[in-house]
Amino acid sequence: MTDQQDIAHEVDQLPMETAHRVNESETTIRNAMERHNNSALTNLLHWREGRTMRLAAIEEIRQGLDYRKQALQLALDTRLQSMEEACNHVLLTSKTQLRQQRNLFFAQKLSELNNEMDRITSEFIDTLDEQIARLDRIRHERMRKREQQRLERTFDHFMDTLERLEKSFIHIIEEGVGRQ
Repeated sequence: MTDQQDIAHEVDQLPMETAHRVNESETTIRNAMERHNNSALTNLLHWREGRTMRLAAIEEIRQGLDYRKQALQLALDTRLQSMEEACNHVLLTSKTQLRQQRNLFFAQKLSELNNEMDRITSEFIDTLDEQIARLDRIRHERMRKREQQRLERTFDHFMDTLERLEKSFIHIIEEGVGRQ
């Protein structure tokens, strides 16, 4: 048996133990009351002692009820704690599994994104290299300079866009659903 099964077995035994103790208390009280009630003449002659006996019997009953209440509360607290721990176990296990799946998914998507961005960037740079090589064929200085500036801006915009896309993807990973 595991520790959890041992605890569950002990928790299940608490109501029977409580019932046994309550029965013992009730039997003791009943016996005390029978002894006291056996003689009506004794009751009349010893009224003050009878009153003390009745008060003692009432106190004994009160103590028995208090004991029963405490035993039932202990059984309830134990079961609640056991249920709480079982729920925590399920929650942690589920969270671990979900996080593992999420992390694997995002790692795969990040890898795919990086591969695709590398491919697109290579194509862009190849095209840009061809356009830069063409600059040497432009004879007019001002036109060559303007075309070079345009190509540089195009390169900067392209790289800035890639950075924004990467940040956007990272932001998606960091997003979560919160409880309010």
